[in-house]
Amino acid sequence: MRKLKIMEHISLDGVIQVSDGPGDDDFPYGDWTAPYRTPAGLETEATPIFIGTVSQIPSEEAAWHRVDSLNLNLNNPASGSLGAHPVTFNELVSHYCRYELSPDQSEAQIEKAHSTITTYKRYLRKWALPRWETQVAMTLDPIEVETWLRELGRKHCLENPTRAKIRQAMSLVYKHGQRYGLLPRGEEGNPLRFVRQSTTSSFEPIILSLAEAFAILNQLDLMKRTLVLVIAATALRISEILALQWKDVDSEGQQIQVTKAWVYGHFGKPSRRPRNAPFPCILYWPRI
Repeated sequence: MRKLKIMEHISLDGVIQVSDGPGDDDFPYGDWTAPYRTPAGLETEATPIFIGTVSQIPSEEAAWHRVDSLNLNLNNPASGSLGAHPVTFNELVSHYCRYELSPDQSEAQIEKAHSTITTYKRYLRKWALPRWETQVAMTLDPIEVETWLRELGRKHCLENPTRAKIRQAMSLVYKHGQRYGLLPRGEEGNPLRFVRQSTTSSFEPIILSLAEAFAILNQLDLMKRTLVLVIAATALRISEILALQWKDVDSEGQQIQVTKAWVYGHFGKPSRRPRNAPFPCILYWPRI
């Protein structure tokens, strides 16, 4: 690590370093980092805080301005810190999962469905954490996140709606951190606010003729054929149908009571509010 002299007009005491590395054609070194310092002025053994690449920040003065803009007071941690060090993205996610994505939602301010909890956890653990886990939360760059989301589309064939949901999950993590005072509560405390991601899907539905639809139905066994017919006639979701019991079916009133859903091997509340769905008489079958 090559230490650089501190600019005299910068009041923040500390050091900024440029990590050794190939860098790019214009700058021979790779990344700006700022080792965290205790209030007593002694450097800790913590991993240096990534500030940005030298292609983004061409001078030490610009690097110090970047530190100031991120509210990273290296000598006196306050907002944007957790305990004795700036909070990392992984720590934000852990805090969010503990307080917002707990399996027990009985005391949650806004109760989440089991499917929502499972989906958010999957997006964060499978996609967001492997890339941003060790990075200080306040140093995420919106343009860099946009580039990463595009790469997910190219390398893993993730469609726009999926990448938009990943962005949404990350943004909720930051909003949670702001709510609990782990991050500044202004716009600068949530870099995901400035990340743009399209939600337009490339999916094109295939419209079947009546003959094609019946041909498919005839290839299904009784159980699957029943599921398809109920979905077509009631517009219920598959999770809602899989959770149905005989007591939910009102054959006389021709209605189905939708009060629960079966998702990922778990009974829970449906994503939509409990309601009654029409139950056409042509779908009535005798209880065996």
